[in-house]
Amino acid sequence: MTVYEIKSRYLTIVVSKSKDAGSIARLRLTLIDLVGQEVHRDLVGEWNEQADLLLEINTDLALQIIAEDSISWKFHSNGMPLEHVVRHWALWQYMTPDEQIRNPDELQAERQRRLAEGDFVSAQNAANREMAHAILSGDSERIAELACEVLALLEESGRTQTPDENDAETQELVEQHEWLRDNAAEMADWGRQVRNELTELVH
Repeated sequence: MTVYEIKSRYLTIVVSKSKDAGSIARLRLTLIDLVGQEVHRDLVGEWNEQADLLLEINTDLALQIIAEDSISWKFHSNGMPLEHVVRHWALWQYMTPDEQIRNPDELQAERQRRLAEGDFVSAQNAANREMAHAILSGDSERIAELACEVLALLEESGRTQTPDENDAETQELVEQHEWLRDNAAEMADWGRQVRNELTELVH
């Protein structure tokens, strides 16, 4: 993830007035890994000033200014509510034009390998890549299947944690994937529309 991508997601969360503190914390930790603590502090200070200015205008317009060329904005412009644009932030980084998407069999093999190793975090990242592919492919059945598999993965990984460890973050992920499971057809429809737009960009 680049600094630009982190900035875009950070501003999107702040401007949409999401209470997603966990997502902000993860973005800031990723930024620290990229640029160090001191530069991170300066950047976040600048971004907060920008967010204050953006919050003075219409929220939809502010979000368009932040992300008019991003995948997340494409989903929003095709009808996805802002709350879900913010909620599913982890998926957007894996959505690229067709020729850049890895083979779904390769993605599944990667997830299964990580699971066999007991690396639940990497397995979940691999599942996100599979989910992104299924969404852009408009495959509602696969979206629902993957959501169920991630829910099972979250349940299994929860058994390896102490009580209340990462409880809020885990509950957030459970809610995300329950929504994807129950709204797979709608997500697939948005995915098909966005895929058509991405395809037009590379031809």
